[in-house]
Amino acid sequence: MRRMFDLGYLLAMSLLLVVLVSAVAAAAPATVTAVQNLVSKQAAGSTEFVPAKVGTALDKGDRLATGKRSAAQVTFPDNSYVRLGERADIVIRSATGIALRVEQGRVFAKFEKGSGAAIGGRAAVAAVKGTEIEFIVTDQGKEIVRCHQGEVTLSRVPPE
Repeated sequence: MRRMFDLGYLLAMSLLLVVLVSAVAAAAPATVTAVQNLVSKQAAGSTEFVPAKVGTALDKGDRLATGKRSAAQVTFPDNSYVRLGERADIVIRSATGIALRVEQGRVFAKFEKGSGAAIGGRAAVAAVKGTEIEFIVTDQGKEIVRCHQGEVTLSRVPPE
């Protein structure tokens, strides 16, 4: 009589399952996918900035900052992305969706339709529906939102 499952097959399938579960559990909400010149990451709860490179994972509470004449791109699991111009600083605000706060600088974002993305500053937040958007926080703290395509709904951020 032939055995339906041999030990090698069961071990291979078990290993595949472990790898898949580990990959899903380890998936970060965002990944740095492009770096030009000086780009730094500050992990949530840390006071230290460390150099960021392509492949750097960003989790909830992490910051990414660019220096003078520098830029970066952050890509989310659904292929939505944000591009940081020089001297920009963002904070990832969600572990499961796309939500970020612009602390300073110019950020261009292209969000996939249905992403439910939110991008904001200290005074306003933009709920985004499949949109190309710029969110700018000037040195004086003024927030500027430019919608290039799609829909954006603006609202005030409640005081913390």
